[in-house]
Amino acid sequence: MPATSFLRSRSTSPIGDDSDDEKLSRRYSRRESAEWFRPSGRIFRSRSILLAVIASALFGVFVTMGPLKSTYEHGKCQAAIYISGIPKVQPGASNATSSRPEYASYMEGESQWAKAIHPDELMEKLERGETIEAKLIHQSWKTRNDVPPNFEDWGRQWRKLHGPDWKYVLWTDEDNLKLVQKFYPEFLQTYQNLPREIYRADMVRNMYMHRFGGLYADLDLIPLSSITEHLPVFNSSIPAPMRIAYVGRMSKETFEHSIPNAFMASTSAGHPFWLRPLSFVQDNISDSNYNRQPEELTGPVALRRCVSDWQDQVDERNGAGQYDEVRVIEGGKIYPFTWNDSPLSAQCICWPRNPTFDSQRCHQLYPNAWTITYWTHTWG
Repeated sequence: MPATSFLRSRSTSPIGDDSDDEKLSRRYSRRESAEWFRPSGRIFRSRSILLAVIASALFGVFVTMGPLKSTYEHGKCQAAIYISGIPKVQPGASNATSSRPEYASYMEGESQWAKAIHPDELMEKLERGETIEAKLIHQSWKTRNDVPPNFEDWGRQWRKLHGPDWKYVLWTDEDNLKLVQKFYPEFLQTYQNLPREIYRADMVRNMYMHRFGGLYADLDLIPLSSITEHLPVFNSSIPAPMRIAYVGRMSKETFEHSIPNAFMASTSAGHPFWLRPLSFVQDNISDSNYNRQPEELTGPVALRRCVSDWQDQVDERNGAGQYDEVRVIEGGKIYPFTWNDSPLSAQCICWPRNPTFDSQRCHQLYPNAWTITYWTHTWG
């Protein structure tokens, strides 16, 4: 979502710091002597690449790299992919039993997709006192007129896989402000005082969950199957005995970014947990310990803190007869491709800005995943 383009995403890009490989690449590029172009030089270079990748594989060293900036890095990616043994998906290959987007035989016709509705329609229903079923897919972008084509394509996957029982809502900055003004006036001043739109986009997605329920997904988070296959509570015609909020785990539990806010789900409106992140922003917007970056105030670091506090108070709430739950979906299901510790081969295949990006091969790496996030990192 920003100066380049502003995706409602809280990730840290796979671009690493000034790594030894990048320094090596620059040093080689400065060498202009004829000796570098001799066959022995090329052989040495190829062998160095292969040895580096083999060492990473053998010793568990995960190399972080961003968009490929040189032929050297491109060659390194090709070597990593080759050594990993990830097979190419043959053109025209199919798998009749798979519900994944690249293999799925979608129901023909958009009439069989989740219907796209305008946020105004949802808000007007609330104002009329109508009940809204929590089969809603929420996504967010600056405006409706400038959604990048790849994000539009990825958004359509949600509609295709969830069918006509669901509704799809794309919220814009303008829609978000209306939602806050109409239904969360107590947070309006805080919302407007946030320094950038990414903070506001982070904050308001908690309101989608609290006011409507359903699921929220960043535009670069792709469904590999219908969420109802894994969370059948969304398909039940019988109301659940308690409200359940879902978030996903990424990487190790001790990692402070381990609960991203790129995916959220709530079985019904009104779950009290979603007010926690809102209050956290309101309480800490002026605190320099939290407001330096969106991650700490409105993003994954803040969300992880709110989840931890909620879980610490379970006994106290149960004693008061409050049984609403927050469930953290285990690692590898929502965020199988991680921006902090995925191996080089996965980064080369699963990061869209790399020329070696291949979505089908990427999905093959994670056969047990429900979704995958490409971490496009276009917020600012």
